[in-house]
Amino acid sequence: MYTIEDVSKLTGLSISIISRYLNGYNVRKENKKLIDEAIKKTGYTPNEFARGLRARHTKSVGVIIPKLTDVFALEVISNLEKELKKEGYGILVANCMNDRNNELSCVKTMLQKRVDAIVMLPFGDISGINAIMSKANVPLIVFDQYFKELNADYVLFENKESAKRACDILIENGHRNIAIVLGPLTDYTPRQRLKGFRKSLESNGIPIVDENIYEAEDYSLESGYKFLNDIMKRADKPTAIFSTSCDLTVGVFKGVYELGLKIPDDISIMAFDSLPLYDLIMPKLWTVVQPIEEYGKQLARQVLTRVVNCVERPYTTYFIGYDIREGQSIKNLKL
Repeated sequence: MYTIEDVSKLTGLSISIISRYLNGYNVRKENKKLIDEAIKKTGYTPNEFARGLRARHTKSVGVIIPKLTDVFALEVISNLEKELKKEGYGILVANCMNDRNNELSCVKTMLQKRVDAIVMLPFGDISGINAIMSKANVPLIVFDQYFKELNADYVLFENKESAKRACDILIENGHRNIAIVLGPLTDYTPRQRLKGFRKSLESNGIPIVDENIYEAEDYSLESGYKFLNDIMKRADKPTAIFSTSCDLTVGVFKGVYELGLKIPDDISIMAFDSLPLYDLIMPKLWTVVQPIEEYGKQLARQVLTRVVNCVERPYTTYFIGYDIREGQSIKNLKL
């Protein structure tokens, strides 16, 4: 493996001049030519991390997510990594395992590794995060959650409007007794989706029934399964279900099949998110689709604007649009 010393011997230039050039500083045109030719001849690859420490950049971005089984988060950061690689950046991923203390520890670890920015989907109390980040002078970009007291750029999905449109579609098909299952309402995303659900019912003159609003303990398959079994025990069973998270939806389907129900004859379903597994479910699901690729691209844009372009600007919030994928999981009660 060739070193910077080998490049120095070939060019006759000092290591300090070569290092200065590699770190982005101007050198004489003739020296630049000598260094480029030597690097091409030897195949010398600069140590990007060491260069970063000297130049105050490591070309790395820390990513913190609640759990590694979160399909949505994994797809988002996969697209984020794809975009950052185009600019020579890599990512370091940390799993806080749905633990508030561990989440704070992950932030500290990322800062110790001198990442150029942190991208995260916060899980717990963010007061400690804000205190640490305010002293670190490292950009923070948050996705899928919003905390007005947290100083960060945000990339969010149009949760409220997409949920309203999804519920409108159920109503347009004659459904009035609609149940919704949501993640914990302490989180930003389910709160926004509930607002969209309520807005749809109100604008269509349909009374809001508290029993039709089900707050799950978490976003797990088990919670979706429990919801389905609880809701179908009621005397006034809903004609339609709006499931607002992919894992919850899988749990709902498990309950539907175990109870021997048929979709959409016995129960209509509108789902959120898009999983490869959904393509195996028959009949095909109606779903609210989040453009994951655009999510990743926008996160990368936010990172690069702050880090590469060093833009000083007020914190921004960018909203990602939505799409509705048609299926056969909704029965038209008007026919």
